[in-house]
Amino acid sequence: MGRHKTGVKLAECREPLLGKLFLGGFSVVFSAFLASGVYALTAAAGAAGSAWGTGVLAFFLFLALNLAVYFVLHPDVSFYDRGMVVRLPWKRVFVPWQAVSQVRESPRRARVSVQGRLTALNRLLGVLLLEGRPVFFIRRDWPGYQNARRVMQEKLKGEGRFLPAQGR
Repeated sequence: MGRHKTGVKLAECREPLLGKLFLGGFSVVFSAFLASGVYALTAAAGAAGSAWGTGVLAFFLFLALNLAVYFVLHPDVSFYDRGMVVRLPWKRVFVPWQAVSQVRESPRRARVSVQGRLTALNRLLGVLLLEGRPVFFIRRDWPGYQNARRVMQEKLKGEGRFLPAQGR
């Protein structure tokens, strides 16, 4: 598929553009709903003058948090012969195959845990999922997942680091 400093590109798994647009629209509506609640609470407390400012600030904070959480936990990923490149919103992180602790499939997504290298949000998710390592997800319905799955199985075979979904 192409040569890169991380090796030959073997597969790519990205969320479709339509999905990203839908998520953006949903995030705006959800953030507006939460911000209207903040506005109502602020206005009810008697601070009508600052209620608009608080509501607008809350809207942008909720929107940024919602989008950051989704795109950090469900990044686009490219697979190379030497490892994978995880595309986070503000940077790309190369994760060599040796640093991939485990890939665990479920019916809807694959959970990838790695040693270090990702964000604090990925590490927090790993702690909440009792992994102890940074974690991100790859949705199984994304285009390219079957090729990515084949590459992960090949690169992680024989070490018990690729756990397929039940019933496969």
